[in-house]
Amino acid sequence: MKKILFFLSGLLFFAAVSCNKESIVDDEALVEQIATSTDKEAISATALPIETQEELDFTNFDSYIESVNYVSNAGYEVVMGDEETIYFSEAGRRLHSARRLFLSNKFGPCGGKGTWIQKDDLSPEILDYIATHYPDAEVKAGKEKNDVILVLLDSKLILVFDLDGTFLKETVGFHHCPRFCQFLPVTDLPMVITDYLSINYPDAEVKAVCRKLDKFIVVGLLTPDGRRIVVFDTDGNFLFTRP
Repeated sequence: MKKILFFLSGLLFFAAVSCNKESIVDDEALVEQIATSTDKEAISATALPIETQEELDFTNFDSYIESVNYVSNAGYEVVMGDEETIYFSEAGRRLHSARRLFLSNKFGPCGGKGTWIQKDDLSPEILDYIATHYPDAEVKAGKEKNDVILVLLDSKLILVFDLDGTFLKETVGFHHCPRFCQFLPVTDLPMVITDYLSINYPDAEVKAVCRKLDKFIVVGLLTPDGRRIVVFDTDGNFLFTRP
């Protein structure tokens, strides 16, 4: 009987491995189908499945959704603010591909996606700082990226620490590397943008501003309802907003 049970366990193990390999292969094929499709339809970020939007808000908290393409009977191509492209099935499941695609190059404009840090694995120095200065905040997650530690709070405020756990600054909604998105003082915003923000977000605080690739001006706001990303062209014309 023990030999039979051992044999059956082995079959189940190899079946599971085989199914996992098939899933990866299927994902690769679907990613290829979406990426190379000539029938992409540009859609609103809010048209993504809710679960997909929530996943991106959490796992890619240091960026934002820039654009979304839909391919019928295949899935979604999501371009993030740091130029990474992420693929999802029509049901909203993230597709796992062996390659990570960036528009600029395979390593990304800022050296890749960073290393995920569970909140319980953050250093005592960082956790103590947050407990002292943000006592009502809940830590959601962290990342090590571009020689800093980024910590996401439940308000979607991002705290930036050096690798020794020393607090550097707080920002909101995105944290792209300077060579890719040049950070600007709030006082350098064109009047047309400050006027737009004053009218449309009168209770918001501007937490971060950057000029991306000399194409966009990206503004990160902290509003009473959480973060808000507002994007303009370099002439100050409003383009889109993201939660």
